[in-house]
Amino acid sequence: GSTMNQIWKTLKEAEKEGVEKAKEMGCKSLAELRALSGEELLKKAHVNGVPVYNIDGYFMPKQPSEIFANGEQAQVPCLIGNNNAEMFPFAVFKDMSLEGAKAVAQGWLNTKDNVDELLNYYGIKSGADLLALPGYAMAGDMFIAYATWKWTHVQGITGKKPVYRYIFCTPRPALIDKNKVSALAGGTKEKKEGEPEAPKVPGAFHSVDIEYQMGTIPTTPIYEWTDKDNKVSQTFVSFFVNFIKTGNPNGLGLPTWEPINGKDVPPVMYIDEHCKLVKCEAMQKRYKFIDKYLGVGLK
Repeated sequence: GSTMNQIWKTLKEAEKEGVEKAKEMGCKSLAELRALSGEELLKKAHVNGVPVYNIDGYFMPKQPSEIFANGEQAQVPCLIGNNNAEMFPFAVFKDMSLEGAKAVAQGWLNTKDNVDELLNYYGIKSGADLLALPGYAMAGDMFIAYATWKWTHVQGITGKKPVYRYIFCTPRPALIDKNKVSALAGGTKEKKEGEPEAPKVPGAFHSVDIEYQMGTIPTTPIYEWTDKDNKVSQTFVSFFVNFIKTGNPNGLGLPTWEPINGKDVPPVMYIDEHCKLVKCEAMQKRYKFIDKYLGVGLK
């Protein structure tokens, strides 16, 4: 999720929660809390999610949505993107049916409205679509991609420097060692006995952009890389190197990339073997629809 679409607690509210949490953990002082090992702390505090952010008046002076609405964020060029299949659909859909998807959509947007319009934007017309790219796209939006759009969208409105938007679409090849499986956010782990095969993802899952983006395919020989992967990586790295040097990803031999600023339909660079800039009208409509329900600050 994104900090952009959250209402952050005040320092006073967060401190009150902290005092209650310490009591619940049986600690009477900061010294007692600090004496706990990391393992004990997590266990006693029942930590199972992201921390609660607060307006501390030091790092964060006011609500992030207000900062961006007033153009008080850092005024720097931005290159922001996400992958096209960020999350497993079965991690978010209760059951893999059209009715199940509708129920999840209503819960996500916190509405009793008919959510057929939203499902149409993804192209979800049956349960089968949930295990294909449409289902991955919706699960990815619930996880991180809508929040990425929101940040980019607002930065494009109140930012004074160019904002470049991309979507990475290249699926990572299979692991060479069949006793290992890819971990959720990069790296690998040992495959457990009897663990079913991970489904073949129809796009770029969360974190698979890392080797391509960082140019580390040659130093990560654990996947079945091909010339196609090297070609995608070369383009991705070139965009990043140009951007880091000049604040602009464009350069010789690369497809032309326009910033989104001032455009109703953002030009988005789809990064794969056939890198191309796409005017994403359907995607913009989908995010505007989601934003009606979840948006904070600028629309």
